[in-house]
Amino acid sequence: MQEPFIWMEGGRDFRKDWPKAPFLDEEQYGLCMAAFPRVCSDIIAVHPQREGFYLARRIHHSAMGRWCFGGGQRRGQTPRDAAAANLRRETGIEVPPEKFTFLFATEMYWKHRNPQPQNLGEQCRVLTYCFVPTNQEVANIKLDPNEYDPEHGVQLYTKRGIYNILEPTGELLRMYWHAAFG
Repeated sequence: MQEPFIWMEGGRDFRKDWPKAPFLDEEQYGLCMAAFPRVCSDIIAVHPQREGFYLARRIHHSAMGRWCFGGGQRRGQTPRDAAAANLRRETGIEVPPEKFTFLFATEMYWKHRNPQPQNLGEQCRVLTYCFVPTNQEVANIKLDPNEYDPEHGVQLYTKRGIYNILEPTGELLRMYWHAAFG
């Protein structure tokens, strides 16, 4: 699958001249999320020899349950830039954007979302990338306890483990596993 082509009017990168995007309080952000699809860049940490994914357990919407890392793409970021920023924010791992391998594009519809009101749901266009972390990087991951279950931490899930995930995220993880490993 081909990842999106990055096109810029006039062929030059003028994003550095854009004014900084405004900060939105939770109510304003919630209204934007209700009006428009959210664009996200997710990242799967892969163990190629064991054909598995390093996953954490999210404890808030959307994507509750075992899941990869990631989040929204901000104005001016390419999908790969967003993936690098999201991975750094959620795990502390620094990966240059060009080191990610594009895996999958998904249109997701979630029943619930963060922020309030959660019952409005969330629509996301997600580009998922993968990378191979070192053992030290995995051992040093620091998860936000407001977003992830610290008791679960980060665990390696092979095909068998992914097929045993009964949470709604399990279906997506199985598709990602087949895209990554066949």
